[in-house]
Order: sequence, then C-alpha cells, then structure tokens
Amino acid sequence: MTKSDAMAQPNSPSCVAAKPMPGRVPPAISPEPGESIRRLVYAAPVGNDEIAKPHGESDPMALKAPGILTFMLSVILTVLAMVTLIFGASIPYITGQEFWVLLVAQVVLVFGCIMRGL
Repeated sequence: MTKSDAMAQPNSPSCVAAKPMPGRVPPAISPEPGESIRRLVYAAPVGNDEIAKPHGESDPMALKAPGILTFMLSVILTVLAMVTLIFGASIPYITGQEFWVLLVAQVVLVFGCIMRGL
C-alpha cells in the first residue's frame, strides 16, 4: 500500500494519527522520542462528558464519592434495620420503624454523593 492509498482510506492508521476523530481532544503535548503520536491520540478522552473544561469550570451535576463517615453511618443504619427486620432483634428506636430507618440511611447516602463536604 502506498502513502497515497493510505491517505485515501479514512480509517487507515496514518490518516487517524494525522486527524483526530470527532469527540476526541487532541494531545496538548508532543510525543517523546520513540513514542507514537497514535498512542497519544487514542489516549485522549472520548465522549462529551470527558472533554477537558477550562480551568476552574466544573460540572454542577457531577457526583462524588461520599465521605467515609457518611458512608459508614448509612451502612450501620441499614444493617441495624435489616437485623431487626430479618432476625427479629429488638433494638430501641428501630424496632417497628425499619422502613423509615432504611429510608433515612439511603437519603444520607444520596446527600453524601450530591453535596460537597459530607
């Protein structure tokens, strides 16, 4: 295959390395000696939600992992409610209120994922 044949085919490796595909961010750095430009192009993020944003701009709908205390509070409330419900244990403030305790545990976990600092 000659170089002109490779340029005529849109999916050939030489064409892809020369022109990034839509939705990909071209690399901001030049390749190191011996490193392929193709590797840098394919390492770029894919998709609209992964495209680099200007410095300081953040996605308002982005979720984050909850803090360890928030997560553990949710797990402890869930385990206590399940032990009371399944094994019939008598735990004050939880016995008879299993549904509400589970609901509070899940709301705590959701707020931990949505709000910063929890």
